[in-house]
Amino acid sequence: MGADFDFHGYEVLLEGDKLPSDASHLVTAMGGTMKQALGAMGQGMRIFVYDNGGVHACAKGGLSIPYNGEVYTYDTPVPGCPTP
Repeated sequence: MGADFDFHGYEVLLEGDKLPSDASHLVTAMGGTMKQALGAMGQGMRIFVYDNGGVHACAKGGLSIPYNGEVYTYDTPVPGCPTP
C-alpha cells in the first residue's frame, strides 16, 4: 500500500495475510458499495485497515497519520461515545 503510517513507531497497516478475513470481506463490500454510490468520485476511494495499537474509540487518546507531507491527527474519544 505504501501508506506512511506511524503510531508510536510501529507499522500497523493491515493488508494481505495480516488482514482478518472478516475485515477483508467488509472492506470489499464497502469498497464496491461506495464506488457504486459515488460513481466516478468513488473510483479513487481507498479503504485502509489498521491494527488498533492500543487506541480505543471511546477512551481518551488519539493517533496521528503522516501522509503526503501532512500529519493528520485524530483525538479520541470519538463523538457518539457514552460519557463516563
